[in-house]
Amino acid sequence: MEVRTRGEDARHAARLFEALAASVPSGEQVFLDVPEVNREAILLAQRHQMDVVFQTARMYLGAAPDLPMHRIYGMTTFELG
Repeated sequence: MEVRTRGEDARHAARLFEALAASVPSGEQVFLDVPEVNREAILLAQRHQMDVVFQTARMYLGAAPDLPMHRIYGMTTFELG
């Protein structure tokens, strides 16, 4: 089982974000929906001078899933249903 530190996760997330953002045509907007409980994700957005332009709420039927939020740097979908 591979064990990563939070610092390694943050570095991997930064490299992935930077590679993806570099592929966006000049002048186009980039959005990153980070979970506010992941401080490293917030810092990543701040380092790239990103501003809050909208917020989403997570809603669950029943208990919230037990997810490693410290390893989640961006949501990939906003609505399911």
